[in-house]
Amino acid sequence: MAFSDSPSDFDWDTWPDLESVDGSSPAPAASSRAATQQPTSDGRLPLLRLTDWDESRTYDEQPPTCIHYCLEWKLTANYRAVSKDSEPNLVLAPSDFWDLTLRSKLHNVVAKKLAPNKTFKSDDTTVTVSVRDRSEEDLVKRFDDLDIEWDVVETQL
Repeated sequence: MAFSDSPSDFDWDTWPDLESVDGSSPAPAASSRAATQQPTSDGRLPLLRLTDWDESRTYDEQPPTCIHYCLEWKLTANYRAVSKDSEPNLVLAPSDFWDLTLRSKLHNVVAKKLAPNKTFKSDDTTVTVSVRDRSEEDLVKRFDDLDIEWDVVETQL
């Protein structure tokens, strides 16, 4: 995620509120294998959507019922890495994880790590999906600002 100096302040108010995703009512409990968690006809495991996710569950069953992945992210400003982190063993679909967790984490890192007397603007976001299956190619995709087309990313998983 890249940020560069700009004459205007970074506008966090343009992002949707997280309350619409993780408001006061808890997510419905998922059954042990919800309908959307069934392997596809070609045997591929599905992504776990927020509606099927149970935060208290570990999802470590064998055989697995959904895709497990690791997400690595990096914040850069003026072409320099400011912060980077890994989110290991995720099961929630990347778009839902972004809405529920990562967007606010990024907001907090920007507020903490970038100089408050300078203004920064979101420039672009690069997403890389690395796959272990040699028959599939990795995906590297750039998006304007933080407007990530999650369906493109999730199709690659």
